[in-house]
Order: sequence, then C-alpha cells, then structure tokens
Amino acid sequence: MSLHQEDRLFESLVAARKAILYGLIIGTLSALLSMLILPKEYRAEIVIAPIEKTSGQDISSLLPRSTIPALQYFTQRLAGLASIEFLTFENTLQTQRIAQSLKQNSAITEQLFPDMPATDVSTAKIRDYLQKEIAIIPVGTTPLRRIVFYHTDPSFAAAFLQMLYDRTEGLMKQDVKERANHILENLDQALRETRSPDHREALVAMLKEQEHLKMLASVDTAYAARVIEPPVTTPKPVRPNGYILFPFLMIAGAFLGYIGHFLLTGKK
Repeated sequence: MSLHQEDRLFESLVAARKAILYGLIIGTLSALLSMLILPKEYRAEIVIAPIEKTSGQDISSLLPRSTIPALQYFTQRLAGLASIEFLTFENTLQTQRIAQSLKQNSAITEQLFPDMPATDVSTAKIRDYLQKEIAIIPVGTTPLRRIVFYHTDPSFAAAFLQMLYDRTEGLMKQDVKERANHILENLDQALRETRSPDHREALVAMLKEQEHLKMLASVDTAYAARVIEPPVTTPKPVRPNGYILFPFLMIAGAFLGYIGHFLLTGKK
C-alpha cells in the first residue's frame, strides 16, 4: 500500500469515526444481549480406546500346515483386523439403531428436545441430532477417541454420554452373539458332514474362535471400546463464548458502521 493510499484510508476512517463508534456500541450491545438470551451450554466429554484382543490366539496359527493356502490367507487377514470392532463402535454410535433405542426412553427425548412434543420426536430426528451434536475427535495420533457433547444440563450431558457408550456396547455384543450362534450352527453342520482330517481340524479351530468371540460378548466387560476417562463436564458454561462473541460482533459492528457511513454519504 502506497503512502497516498494510506492517507486516504486514514481520512476515510476519520470521516466515518462516528459511524464506526456507533457500530462498536451496537456490536457490544448485541454481544451482551446474546450472552443474556442464548442458553448456557456445558461441555461433556468421554475418552475411549480400542480393546486389545490379546487373550485370544491367532486363528491362523490353529490351522494345520496342510490347510488350503487361501484359507490360511483369509484367517491371517482376519487376525490383522483386530481394531474392526472399535471402528464399528465409532460408526454405530450415531446410527438409526442407537436412535431407536433412545426413543424408547421418554425422559431422554424430553431432555434432547425440550420444546418439542414427545409425539413429534421421531427416530430420524434423534439420529440427525446425534450426528449433529455428538463429535468424535481423535486424540492426537493415538487410536483414542474423545466424544464431546454440549447441553444446558451438565448432569444430563455426562449421563447421556455414558448411556450412549453403554447402549452402543450392548448392541455390538448382541450382534456378535447372534452372528456367532449362526456361524456355530453352520460350522457344526459342516463338521458332521466332513470326513477330511485336515478340514475337520480347520473347522474345529473356527468353532473355538467363534466360541471365544461369543464368550467375550457374554461377559460383563467392554468388548469393542474401553473407557479411559469417564464422562466429565466443564464447571462453567462454555457456550456462548464471550471471548469469541464480543470481539466478533464489535468488529462486525464497526465494519458495518464504516460501510454504512459511505453508503449514506454517497446518496446525498
């Protein structure tokens, strides 16, 4: 910017000083009014981590050396996907199934939609609410995830995160047990019909693995994700944020006052 342009900018600011001052005042009053009117929201968060499946033996190591190479490759690929349960947990947290589970509890829907009649709260609205209001944030470069939720009631916010975790874990365990039972039936039938010793040994190994998965899903411990940090809430509301709201509205008011001054003077 040249010296002449700087002089012209300074002159324009001096000429519009009253309009800029009025804009600052209006922006300040708008920020103050927003702080008084907008609902105060607390931040709640819970930190989770994948479950390390260290107790189970790699299924590929249980197969005989003479097993078909394609079967060996397939089971080794399955062993390499140990974190698939955690990825499934993340993707299940905000789905239709969780929303359907929450809809059955009227106390929850009243807290999530206080201004809406219970009859108008649908599963689709709860799902959209979860996808909009629940944030799943990676913790640095670690596999940990921080789940964040904002609400006007800090006690409900913390309880809601714990409930989301419990219901997601419960649905995943239910799916694993149902799938394991179905696979066990098919493997048991195949075992009765197979005469090859190698194939029978492979089927027995798969039966053991499915029994192991069913056992993990049946015990009263975490299956896909474990809680690293229980739900906690901020001691004070964090929304609306005055440190952001006041400067933004004051600058916006001053800018609009500056623009408005030249629009009005240009018409005269």
